[in-house]
Parts: sequence; C-alpha cells; structure tokens
Amino acid sequence: KERVWMNLLEYKNFNALLTMIDLYFKNDLEKNLILLEGLLTNQESFTINSQNEYLIVKVFENIYRESNPDIDRRLYLRICHIEWAYFSLLIDQLPPKYLIEELKTDPLLLASLIQSAYKSSKEDSDSDEAKKELGKQALNILFKLKFCPCVEGNNDIKEEKLGKWVEIFLGEIDRSGYEKIGRQILGECFAYSP
Repeated sequence: KERVWMNLLEYKNFNALLTMIDLYFKNDLEKNLILLEGLLTNQESFTINSQNEYLIVKVFENIYRESNPDIDRRLYLRICHIEWAYFSLLIDQLPPKYLIEELKTDPLLLASLIQSAYKSSKEDSDSDEAKKELGKQALNILFKLKFCPCVEGNNDIKEEKLGKWVEIFLGEIDRSGYEKIGRQILGECFAYSP
C-alpha cells in the first residue's frame, strides 16, 4: 500500500489518492495533510467535483479525529492554513475547527481578515488581483464563521483573556484605520457569546 501511495503521489493521481485515504489511511494524519496540500499545489490539473468534494470533507474529518487538542503549534498552523484554503468547500459541511480556535485566541488574525476584506479609512489605492482574491476569502470567512473570542470548549469565557484580546484587537484596528468596521465585527462576535 505504501508503494502504491508513493507512486500515486508522484504521478499526482489525486482521485486515486482520495480513495486510498478513505479505504486505508484514515488514521494517518500526515498522509491526510500531504494529500490536501498536494491538491492545493496542483489546482490547475485537479478539478473538484461532488464525489471528490465529499472525500475531501472526509479527509478533514480524519484530520480532526486524529489530531489531539494539544497538538504542536506548527502542525496547528499548518492545519489552519489548509482550512483557510478549503474554507469555501468546508463551511457548509464541516466547520473549520482550528481556524475558529485561532480566531478565538488571536485578535490579530481577526484584525488581518478585516484589513484584507475592507478598505481602510487611511487607504486610497486600488488593490492588485491577488489582494482582491485574498479580500474575497477574508470577507467570506468574516461573514460565515461565527464565534465569540476567548470562549473555551465548555463555553466558559475567560474574562481576563477577553479583556486583553479586545485591547489588542482595538489597538490594531484603530492603528490601521478600520475603527468603524472593526467595532461592528467585534460586536457581531460578542453576539455569539454563551
């Protein structure tokens, strides 16, 4: 199976790799991640259809099942990056677990989404195409992910952490010229408090 896996990976046969993950490698976290990253780097030669979309969602289910809550920070950020890339596919079927967690704990990530999605009161130049695409993805995340900062798994709010989170967030959006929209989005986040 390993040799077949390596050959399919080398020849970028992603449909067969998705099937192999589903049949034999559900519990292999690294193979699941490698497959999703491979799909990302080969988007021009791989088209997502309803069958492989279903299998990609199953790969994310494998990742969530096989990764523990105390995973290494590099692995955590690697999964966040993959969730970001597959966000449009995931959001209506399986909430992106680590991306939501990162937004709950990192106020600068929420601020950077706002900065990517909206034009600053201090900005007057047009964006290039890559920035526009990043902005669309950031806007999609802002509209579809619902969370309250500093809420833990048991729905406890850590007030001290929340105060610091808000202070950092407001400092960043004020510094960069997103005062109004930043506060509006912060209010929307608080609407989801337990």
